[in-house]
Amino acid sequence: MNDQQPGLLVEAVAKLPPGGIVIGAFDHDDGGDKFLDQVRAILRGRDVIDDRPEERGEDWNDVLQRA
Repeated sequence: MNDQQPGLLVEAVAKLPPGGIVIGAFDHDDGGDKFLDQVRAILRGRDVIDDRPEERGEDWNDVLQRA
């Protein structure tokens, strides 16, 4: 995550309507783990739904190409 992204994330989430949700649809690998942890740390107190591919090592591109 670059230096600008945390602020942009906070701004975007602040614009969600009441009850709006945040879904983390990241790759299911070490990088995705790190990014999900960063997002949750930035959005302290807000639920972030983990919606990653079931199998470790997959990304959504892999899943979509099989569909």
